[in-house]
Amino acid sequence: MVRVEARKNQRMQDGGVHAVQEEPLTMAEEPIPWEEVQLYAERPESLTCIASDLPPPLKEELVQCLIHNRDVFAWSIEELLGVKPEVAEHKLHLLPDARPVKQKKRNFSADQNKIIRAEVDQLRKAGHVREVQFPAWLSNVVLVPQTLKETQKLVGRIISLSRFISRSADRASPFFKVLRKASKFKWDEECTRAFEELKKYLEALPSLFKPVVEEPLWVYLSATPEVVGVVLVKEQDNVQWSVYFFNHLLKGVESRYTTLENLVYGLVLMARRLRPYFLAHPIMIMTNSTMGRALTNIEMAGRLIKWATELGEYDIQYQPRTAIKAQALADILTKIHQTNSEETWKVYVDGSTTHQGSGVGVLLISPQGDILQLVVRLNFHATNNEAEYEALLAGLQVARHVEAARVIIYSDSQLVTHQVAGNFVVNCDKLQVYREAYEKMEEEFVEVTVTKFPRAENEKADELAKITSSLTT
Repeated sequence: MVRVEARKNQRMQDGGVHAVQEEPLTMAEEPIPWEEVQLYAERPESLTCIASDLPPPLKEELVQCLIHNRDVFAWSIEELLGVKPEVAEHKLHLLPDARPVKQKKRNFSADQNKIIRAEVDQLRKAGHVREVQFPAWLSNVVLVPQTLKETQKLVGRIISLSRFISRSADRASPFFKVLRKASKFKWDEECTRAFEELKKYLEALPSLFKPVVEEPLWVYLSATPEVVGVVLVKEQDNVQWSVYFFNHLLKGVESRYTTLENLVYGLVLMARRLRPYFLAHPIMIMTNSTMGRALTNIEMAGRLIKWATELGEYDIQYQPRTAIKAQALADILTKIHQTNSEETWKVYVDGSTTHQGSGVGVLLISPQGDILQLVVRLNFHATNNEAEYEALLAGLQVARHVEAARVIIYSDSQLVTHQVAGNFVVNCDKLQVYREAYEKMEEEFVEVTVTKFPRAENEKADELAKITSSLTT
């Protein structure tokens, strides 16, 4: 920081500029207040700033000095007259024996030519470039893709290179979003950022390595609400090397899958694409989710049964994810939501008994809103209270499978909710066994709360239980 002291308030007789004395000052403890000074009365943009706490005589002297020398300021591009080469000069350091490369001339569309012409006119008016006639074309203009057709070409090229680009679907998602609105296509700032990041990534592509037959391969899985990503790696000298990248953009019903289903689905798609690899190598799935436990659970239902059967022909083992041994893989995996011990899961349970049989229904809702449904048909004819206890224990089992730490269980049975809370005495030996089983399972959680819930508001779990109890064997 310097203090400018004007010695004179007018130019010297020889036309020289004011002499200015500079002396260093220590940093102020508080910010110095500033005020604006307009150097040209007829030009509102001609503003500069000076310290507002200067003594009035010194302030006036400084203002007059700035106004007197205002011709050294530039307020527009056209007023930038350039810098003398002896002050600063930009040079391209080229090899003197390098052979010039002649590019093939490209033809641009009318819209592209309009954009290029406007940019060149600005540079020409500012005096930064000048027109030169050459007998041959030297180089082409590089234009960022900002039209529907160019964006479609860009996405097609990304897809064709997807096995070499980590998180390719994630990187291309801004382009997919604008393409979905083809009738109202508009290249936005998000597309520009994604395009620039893609160019930086392509400048240093990671290397892919060929695996040796029968050596184990590791699979890392990732999932977001829009994309699932998988990377296949091999290990050599305690370092992991990428073998194959795979990404899939979720669409339609796939976008409503739970996080667990997304991870399993990504593994299934990878196995279909790289079936020879999965048949020729032991596969280690590195994940901190409950995928391995879910796929080996005999009570799983729905699409998980189909996927588990499809994966059953391969030699697949599930291991908890530890520290990634390859730094290059850090950017490959998109962020996955990990179970947080402070988050609470909701479990709605209900039991049903009919003359055809007994069954329970469980509705599990994650802190992020993911929904899991489970139905269990009991292999014995239970009483209503026994069916309600079975539903309670089934709900705890499901919560344990997803590694939930805090659970709120909603049941419409007044007897069960009060007995597990200690408000009602258990007089039946069979129900006492259920009560003890509940207390044992409760110890595996940080917190379990059982709440009485009106039957009218527990329709989904009640419906699941009734469907299961009505099934005939």
